Amino acid sequence: MINLLKKDYLLGRKMFIIFSIITLMLPAFFSFIGEGVKMPLSIGLATASIIVAITILSTIYEEEGKYKKAAALITTIGYSRDTQIKARFLLAYSIYFYCMLVFVLEYYFIPGIGQFNIQGIIISLFTFTVVASIYLFSTTTFGLQAGRLISILVILLISLGPTLMSRLHIKINIDILEYVGNRGFLTGILVVSLMLVALSLLLSEKSYRKKDL
Repeated sequence: MINLLKKDYLLGRKMFIIFSIITLMLPAFFSFIGEGVKMPLSIGLATASIIVAITILSTIYEEEGKYKKAAALITTIGYSRDTQIKARFLLAYSIYFYCMLVFVLEYYFIPGIGQFNIQGIIISLFTFTVVASIYLFSTTTFGLQAGRLISILVILLISLGPTLMSRLHIKINIDILEYVGNRGFLTGILVVSLMLVALSLLLSEKSYRKKDL
């Protein structure tokens, strides 16, 4: 599986490098555009990890699309279809945990950026899982066009969401996300996240087994 991850890195190397650097600047950037309002860790981390993951994964899928028989060749040299799908999910969550590490360190050590808390990480993980599960399953099952459509929708939602909410006079108190301290609620979110990614993984594997390579 390590070799599959190396293959993905080589396919999307430029994006890996670019977004690794961009991620380092995102916490401070979010703080700057907030004009003194500290962005909750849950929102900042979820937004950054989703954008970075989808951009990198889209690049890899696009590069793979240029080599029609590459997947079949990988299968013939000993990497099962299920292993290939597991490696792609592992890559997605590796990107999330990289973003999480950056945000946690910067929120913890740089005053004024925001407040570090475990609730924010759990909520961001849930949000990331919802988007990543839909994206990975759709791209595996329906192909590049589905992945492109979801990428566009996600980016539009992230970029236009606040503006639309303002125009429609929708008010959401984002501070509540930082004060959700109920253990049962947080445990429930973690359980749902695990169930969702497991379901997406199983359905993606099932779909990929039937796919004509």
